Amino acid sequence: MLHRDIDNLQKHYQESERRCEELITQVVESTRPLLRQIEAMQEANAIRAEAWAVVERSLNSRLQEVEAKTPTSKERERYVNDRLSHTLSRINVVEAQDIEKEKVARSDLERTVLVHFMPSSD
Repeated sequence: MLHRDIDNLQKHYQESERRCEELITQVVESTRPLLRQIEAMQEANAIRAEAWAVVERSLNSRLQEVEAKTPTSKERERYVNDRLSHTLSRINVVEAQDIEKEKVARSDLERTVLVHFMPSSD
């Protein structure tokens, strides 16, 4: 009887070992697709990260270009405003001179009219 118990225990042990090996094999086989999926996701993330890095570098480059042009634009605006102010001043001076010339011309015309059309007191 002890011999039979030992045989039963050995069979039980061997059966347990066989089931354990099967489970290990099944775990490995069932995790392979998950591991491939994880690897594919990691590759996709790496590709996306590189694409974002390229976009970020491009945007930073464009930002630096715009920032570099900003002082130039401000300088141009200041120059244009100075030129406009100078031109407006010149226009005001020319208009004032024209008004003065018109007054002188009108005065001369009035004197000429008075001299030619006024009866002389002779």
